[in-house]
This record gives sequence, structure tokens and C-alpha cells, in this order.
Amino acid sequence: MKTFRDTAGREWAITVDIGAIKRVMKASIEHFGDPLKVNLLALVEPDSELLKKVIEYPPLVCDIAYAICKPQCDAKNIGDEEFGQALGGDVLEKALDCILEETIDFFPQSRRAVLQKVLEKSQAFAEKAKTLTSARLAAGELDAAIDMVLEQELQKLQGPPQQEAPPTTGTGTASSSPESSASTQNPERSPS
Repeated sequence: MKTFRDTAGREWAITVDIGAIKRVMKASIEHFGDPLKVNLLALVEPDSELLKKVIEYPPLVCDIAYAICKPQCDAKNIGDEEFGQALGGDVLEKALDCILEETIDFFPQSRRAVLQKVLEKSQAFAEKAKTLTSARLAAGELDAAIDMVLEQELQKLQGPPQQEAPPTTGTGTASSSPESSASTQNPERSPS
């Protein structure tokens, strides 16, 4: 059994057993608004699509944790909305770690060792990705890439560049015709 504390200070025990696996499978869980049947055991499989979904959409962690903790929630008279309001940030990460570790511990020892290595590799990968992203942010690389993408999108919105109108020669305008110049002179005043 692994435990985590929510933002309200309540402690929750994560235990993965047959009952928890069935509760998660029967739970009403959504992934970006679409219903999703969650096989908790698939969460720790190598190249798990479910793990990718959980990482890209954190509310899945909350829904899975709530299904696992449902008997505890019922005993404390806490609904899924209240449960979810007390999960966020580091709490979500801790809850996911508990779920992953407990799911691995559910398997027999021979399979558990392999799954533990898979988990360690995925955690190391996530840590490297954070470090690389931080380094790129510090170096300004991501800012430059974002600026370039924004500039391209702005150009798309503005459309193709407009051609400038050719310069006018002034022919046919009143101010440049010879008659116009002569008519503006005062004939009565001539230089003496």
C-alpha cells in the first residue's frame, strides 16, 4: 500500500488488488471528453498507450485514483468532484507514482522486476526531458522557436504581400500642366 496526501491534507491509500482493478474498469472515465475504459494493468506495460494518455491528460490520474480510493471516499462522504478539487500539481504526480508502483507490485515477482525497470526507464526519460526543456528555456532556444512560429502564423493571417501601386507621373493633373502654371502668374505685374 502506498499513500499520498491531497491539498486538503487528507491521506489516501492506494492499493491495487482485484477489487481496485474492477472498480477502475467500471468507472466512468473520460479522455478529452470521450469515454475511456481503463485497464489498470495496461498502465505499466512497455510502450503503454494508457500511460501516454495519463501523462498528456492529468484528469485521468484523478479519475483512476478516485476509482481506486472509492471505498475510502464513501467512508469520508467525499464525492469525485471534491476529491478532484484536492488534487493538483505535486499531489497528482505523487498519486500517479503511487498508482504505478502499486500496479507493478500487483504482479508476480518474475514480471514485477521487468515492469519496475520499464517504470525506471520512463521516469528517467521524463526527468531528462524536463532537464533538456529547462536548459533550452534558459538558452532562449524555445523563445526563438516560438517567435518564429508566431511570425509564420501572423504572415498567414495577413495573407500574401500587397504589391505597391506604381508611382504617378503627374501627367494630366492641373498643377503640372503648362497652362496651369501660366494662369497662376499675374500678367499685370511684370518685372521692371
